[in-house]
Amino acid sequence: MTYDFSGFKKKAVEISEHLSKELSAIHTGRASSAILDGIFIESYGAQLAIPHVATIANEDARTLRIVPWDKANGKEIEKALKGVREQSKNDIIETERDGGMSEDEKTRSLEELQKLVDEANNSLESIGEKKEKEILGE
Repeated sequence: MTYDFSGFKKKAVEISEHLSKELSAIHTGRASSAILDGIFIESYGAQLAIPHVATIANEDARTLRIVPWDKANGKEIEKALKGVREQSKNDIIETERDGGMSEDEKTRSLEELQKLVDEANNSLESIGEKKEKEILGE
């Protein structure tokens, strides 16, 4: 049994669409902390937006610095920004442990997941580059 990547693919498309929507509202050459408004973390038993638990500053035109007020929230912020891949990876490993797939299928599924992550990253980079060219008037 091979792993079903439909959930990952759906989430990757949602992320790409969300990024496109967010970038369509940006008309400057500077990174905006508003892009983090829709990302939530678990903090003290509640779901809070990153701007409610950290200071966000522009390092330069393309870099945001996120400094959590409580160091314990640092890992939660990191997890929220990379969590989709890890969830799929953990599902694959758990399926193999439970006997739902062989070790070879697990290895192939993890390789396929990495290919999908690379494709999603390339897509996101492409969206960002397109917006950058638009902003710079190229």
